[in-house]
Amino acid sequence: MKNNYLIILFLIPIIGFSQIRERLNSTDLEKHGLTGKVKKVIHKEYEPRFSNDSTYTLELYDFLAPHNYKLEFNYNGNLNIKTELRKENDSLKTVAIWKYKYDYNNRILKEKRISFQYSKDTMIWNYEYKGDSIINVNQLDKTYKILYYSYKQEGNKEYLNLANSDSSHITKKLFTYDKQNRMTRYEDYADKDYIQDLRITTYKDTI
Repeated sequence: MKNNYLIILFLIPIIGFSQIRERLNSTDLEKHGLTGKVKKVIHKEYEPRFSNDSTYTLELYDFLAPHNYKLEFNYNGNLNIKTELRKENDSLKTVAIWKYKYDYNNRILKEKRISFQYSKDTMIWNYEYKGDSIINVNQLDKTYKILYYSYKQEGNKEYLNLANSDSSHITKKLFTYDKQNRMTRYEDYADKDYIQDLRITTYKDTI
């Protein structure tokens, strides 16, 4: 049976980051807290606008990043197409489309983001798997030309190295996870030998 969901959320946006380990250990449906054979999700965010007489109206929220989008899933529960939506007047328009390709083990092989706004660039990520612990990713776009990502997993740790084609920009990051595969520590070294950004997360029970 085809399931369509309309999700309306009232949220304060936060800036996050996603790791390969998280992506390979759960489907996109699971990451969005959905169950069953969901085919499509339309996500819209609203913010209240208060007036002097203590009443309010709800308006589409659209600041900095695209907070409104449409997700289309394949039969394995992973994204097939993602559509970014941005506010224009009182409606939403498509500004970018993501397309995904997977291997026979349902692992991501290729991502493509086609932008219709601003730079109108097309970004492509190609994934290469080496054994069970190393994943190499090549990012192609007009801005950086090519970026090289390498993810290495050892036990409860994941290492990320990033460099551009001439190695003039290098980034190193370390992620640590607990037994429930939740991230507990994030270290960003940027292009230094010591930590530039450190984030520690603790959990109580299932929270």
